[in-house]
Amino acid sequence: MSAFWQHMIVRTLAEYCRPRTEHEPTWRTAPKTALWAIISSLTKESITLNDQGHGDEPGKDMDGFLGRVVLGALLQYWSPNVAKKKGWRIVLVGIGWTLVETLAWWAFAVSRQEGLRERKQAKLGLKNLSYDTLKGPHDFRLVKLHPGNFDDPISCDIITTQLDRAPPFEALSYVWAQVPGHQTIICTQQYTISDPALSVPASVPATAIKSLQVNNNLFSALKNLRHGQNYRVLWIDQICINQGDIEESSQQIQIMRDIYSKAQCVLVWLGEPYEGSDDAMDFIPMLTSALQQLDAAPNTAQLLAGTDDIPSMTSPIWIALLRLFRRPWFGRTWTIQEVIKAQAAVVICGQKKTDWQELSACIDESQRMGGIFERYACLLPRSQLGQECSAYLQVPLISGFKRDMINSPDRVDFSTMLKAFENCGATNPRDKIFALFGFLPEEQRNRFETPDYRKPVEQVYIETADILIKQLGNLELLANAGLAIAGQTAGLPNIPSWVPDWTVPKAPGLTLQKHGFSMIHPAADPTKETAVYRASGDCSASVDDQTERTVLSLRGKLISKVANAGIKFPHVGPGASVASKSGQNEMRIHATKRWAKIEACYKLIANMSLPLYPTAPERLSAFLVCLVAGKGIFSQDANTDELATVFSFYKEYLDRWLAVQRRTWWRDHSLDAEFQAMAHEARYASSLIGDATDGRQFFVTEDGHMGLGPHGLKEGDQICIMYGLSVPFVIRYRESGLYSLLGECYVEGIMYGEAIQMKNLEETFISLA
Repeated sequence: MSAFWQHMIVRTLAEYCRPRTEHEPTWRTAPKTALWAIISSLTKESITLNDQGHGDEPGKDMDGFLGRVVLGALLQYWSPNVAKKKGWRIVLVGIGWTLVETLAWWAFAVSRQEGLRERKQAKLGLKNLSYDTLKGPHDFRLVKLHPGNFDDPISCDIITTQLDRAPPFEALSYVWAQVPGHQTIICTQQYTISDPALSVPASVPATAIKSLQVNNNLFSALKNLRHGQNYRVLWIDQICINQGDIEESSQQIQIMRDIYSKAQCVLVWLGEPYEGSDDAMDFIPMLTSALQQLDAAPNTAQLLAGTDDIPSMTSPIWIALLRLFRRPWFGRTWTIQEVIKAQAAVVICGQKKTDWQELSACIDESQRMGGIFERYACLLPRSQLGQECSAYLQVPLISGFKRDMINSPDRVDFSTMLKAFENCGATNPRDKIFALFGFLPEEQRNRFETPDYRKPVEQVYIETADILIKQLGNLELLANAGLAIAGQTAGLPNIPSWVPDWTVPKAPGLTLQKHGFSMIHPAADPTKETAVYRASGDCSASVDDQTERTVLSLRGKLISKVANAGIKFPHVGPGASVASKSGQNEMRIHATKRWAKIEACYKLIANMSLPLYPTAPERLSAFLVCLVAGKGIFSQDANTDELATVFSFYKEYLDRWLAVQRRTWWRDHSLDAEFQAMAHEARYASSLIGDATDGRQFFVTEDGHMGLGPHGLKEGDQICIMYGLSVPFVIRYRESGLYSLLGECYVEGIMYGEAIQMKNLEETFISLA
């Protein structure tokens, strides 16, 4: 029986049994009920029942669920059985009744799907696979994929072997949950081999054939990767690791780096072909070759018109390529290790493939030419591109770390990797840590406990931060922690404020470690000349390692309290490109709003008593330096005369743009050449100010210092300097001598060790919880 007729029957029964209005006999309304059930069934089925194959997983289609409830309420309201004089009450009844009906229907659909699976397996005479136990620490499994045509059932053998005795194999890198749903494959047999010859048992008993459930994305990969005539030996985590055995999963993670290192090739599976991906895969080597021929980056006009070898912006190939680069694989945590440790890697999408080195070279050339992909991404409508692009951010990082692992594997810094890949996704939040363990030098890796998925996520994060900070001295980890960052979105509520919450995506720019504002040196050594700031001067870090694990105690100085929490600058995020008129206007609107905030900040300090800046020129100079976090345009340090000129020019530019907007708001305005030249120069001022202020809050301390801190700071919060860190931090007193960490900050006048020389400030241990 088809899904439509089953739904119609359910709907008819629901309509027949629903609450009735007064004097409404059910027998008289039966014909109308049946007719209305058919109409509603047809309508409902058209929206979500079998939408893109999601009918197999009804519980995952929340939009469809809500759509059914709303639609059901409307159908109930307009039903011929409804007494119109009680319409608003009927709507409420309709919502409630349709909610119950929809839940019942989905429960039926789920049980139906499970029943189909069981009947399919029973028809084949198969039972679910029961894994043989792995005995040794270096034992692991391989999949021997049987040859077959594209639409043939998938069948394989599962082989248990050891790392030093394994036959030649390839490893698959893919995304688990890219396509919802599951499929059944056949496991012919399990056996153990002790030599690379891949010898197999002479016969296979019928009782050895079992079934195994794999997700749809892996099923699709197996169909595309299977050879027509020969076996293919693969390592696939979903099949080769018993996912129901937590102890085995934890043990296999420890040798995963060795598995990927031993694989002859890593197969990067991006998914099935769609949205022009075949053309995009063919375009990658062509584009690489074209970009390598260029001596200088093309300007915006050339990008719009195209060149002899580079298609114009109007070509659909750019949308196809950018959509390919936004595939989920590029944004996952586990895929990092899988490529970095690989001897060789091939990127596969459907039946198309390209070498990883080719993909990396294409993106490297794009960046050399001024970030062509980023510029095209801004030129094209956002609605055409889908989710945030990851490839031209992740691929250079992965390739860079791969080179570092080859050239100096003992110098890999775990904190740097956590920061670089903090926004990569992971189905299990523990994998934000466990997936990167494979990069650690053995000496560092031995400090961490064996990955254990039975531990709560909070415990994993606390233990990781505790070892990185207290034992390895990676204090820069604190830049990613704090209540201000954790408060961006719902995360883990029960971790100390000094422990980063790696489940929370970090919006670019909410720490001062972006676009050259590297406030904490990677080596956590503020005494080095390359450090941008040196707030703690020559003082080395001092950690009290006798505290309990949830408390971090660092030696430092309490500087002053926040007297006025000031003005919040909104987080703008990645701006639109200046290459398009809509992008230009968007940037100017943001800049105009930012300027209004700047004027509000200056009015605030103009009416305050600031002993550190007794005259108006001194106050203005300090204010301008604070607004750019001490950075200059043409030099490392801010120059007040230069800044005054830049701010004056920037204000003139915004005023002129607003005047033009008022005159030509009714048509597509064209600005004169002089204004366009101003716009080009104003971009640098906008970038300088925006990098420092976006997502931050202006404040003034009790002793008269001006600063930029995290959103959420309040009057009474404490500014402190902790030894070994390059920047001050904002903390908030809790109780019993403990503080909560809010986040890092810029405070004009104490960024280069000045506060360390102040004799009136005593040293103390600052305890964070």
